[in-house]
Amino acid sequence: MKKIDTAINNIRYTLNSKTKTATVIPQRTGKYKGDIAIPETVVYHNTTYLVTKIGEDAFRAGKITSVTIPNTITTIEQAAFCQCTELLTVVVPNSVKTIGSMAFMECKKIVSVTLPNTLKQITGCMFMQCYSLVHINIPDTVKIIKRAAFYGCTSLRNIIIPDSVTRIEGSAFSNCKSLCDVTIPKYLTRIEGFTFGRCKSLERITLPAGVTTIGIQAFCECESLNSVNIPNGVTNIQSLAFYCCHSLKTISFPNSLIRVGAMAFRGCDSILSFVIPASLRSIGKDAFTGCASVESIIVEEDNPIYDSRHHCNAIIHTRTNTLLAGCDNTTIPDGIKVIGEHALDCCYTRTSFILPNSVTRIETGAFRFCKALTEIVIPSTVK
Repeated sequence: MKKIDTAINNIRYTLNSKTKTATVIPQRTGKYKGDIAIPETVVYHNTTYLVTKIGEDAFRAGKITSVTIPNTITTIEQAAFCQCTELLTVVVPNSVKTIGSMAFMECKKIVSVTLPNTLKQITGCMFMQCYSLVHINIPDTVKIIKRAAFYGCTSLRNIIIPDSVTRIEGSAFSNCKSLCDVTIPKYLTRIEGFTFGRCKSLERITLPAGVTTIGIQAFCECESLNSVNIPNGVTNIQSLAFYCCHSLKTISFPNSLIRVGAMAFRGCDSILSFVIPASLRSIGKDAFTGCASVESIIVEEDNPIYDSRHHCNAIIHTRTNTLLAGCDNTTIPDGIKVIGEHALDCCYTRTSFILPNSVTRIETGAFRFCKALTEIVIPSTVK
């Protein structure tokens, strides 16, 4: 099989003499610029070649302002239009079946992209840091949205993810700071790590019934998020999942929940109450600390691991008698042996605490940010 590298009408190609096909490739010197119209066919030495591919890095960092992609193209390879900072819009024809990773990454002025209804996946970093992207259609043929596909698309305001999508990889929509409305497909079973992290305009999210896991940092620092449903069936809320969601006021845990990871709700300083279900078996370090507005904490009575005895408004590890998390309304009941690390660190308005004689240890930072605290009565039993 003979391959020929040649330029025809200012576009460079690799020509395959066996298949009679052509692939658009980078210029040998310099970059493409201006308006690009890729032809359906090219003729070389009286032989016609069908243009079927836009090759890897073909237009990378070029100063192209527009591109016309013919219906003969079936593949757009990795980073083909990466860093084309003057490109404004792209229409990808339905002949295209595959678009490689980073294909449009850092096209900083691109506003709109029309994707073909033949696409099976949105590849990794495909539109990463396309800061001006406002409109994108995700065809209902897509099954997977890969890692960081839309990371840092700071102008993207809403997106409909079709029900054909069964997997969204980590960081797919993170740092989309203008994203306020997203439709999540009903067959999704996991919200992967950092999927919507730092989507600062996202106000509400409805998770489908099949979700079982909310991943690490999945919604961390979503500062406008005020409402989220956690469906029955979720068993695992991983570390930092809702970290510093400052506007989140209510959260309801399903009876299926088994594990809440470290700092999962740390810094959610608008939440007013927690009800810990009987199903919960593991609470990670600082999972509920730093929630300064909490007024009520209840652990369901038949939970075998944790309790909130005597209506104390706290989470207590039953076997070790360790107070893990409290609030301004916490009373420390007799029988508590340990005040856990950071357990009461955001009781901002509390002026005093009386520790019972059963307490033998106060861990690091237990009262760290208690700004109004003027008195703590500590028994001689504390070592």
